Amino acid sequence: MKWLLSKGDALPISAPKKGVIEVSDTFTKDEPRISHATLWAWDGDEQPRRDADGPYKVCNLRADLSEVPPEKFGRDEKGAAGEDIDIATFEIEVTIEGSVLHFRLLFGDKEYGSVKEEYA
Repeated sequence: MKWLLSKGDALPISAPKKGVIEVSDTFTKDEPRISHATLWAWDGDEQPRRDADGPYKVCNLRADLSEVPPEKFGRDEKGAAGEDIDIATFEIEVTIEGSVLHFRLLFGDKEYGSVKEEYA
């Protein structure tokens, strides 16, 4: 878990705050290249432990990796069931500017999708 803002931080307007979420996911040969991550929030004063009650879901991120060239994926030839496994290691860049969240899907320096959402 990586926290991008702390309690009491002002939401940046003139100088956006950026953070990067590193993601790794695996896929079998015929499985759709869709990865999911969850953005969480916490209203407590101290960052919670991983097993704490109280963090709440802000949004689910869905990354469609179908446009990413196959050579960008790593390979494991011995998945749990003995099948070939493709390994996707990528970043989700989060930019916070006022109440707007901007997410970009990055493989290396290349963007493969983005979305903006207003946080209410």
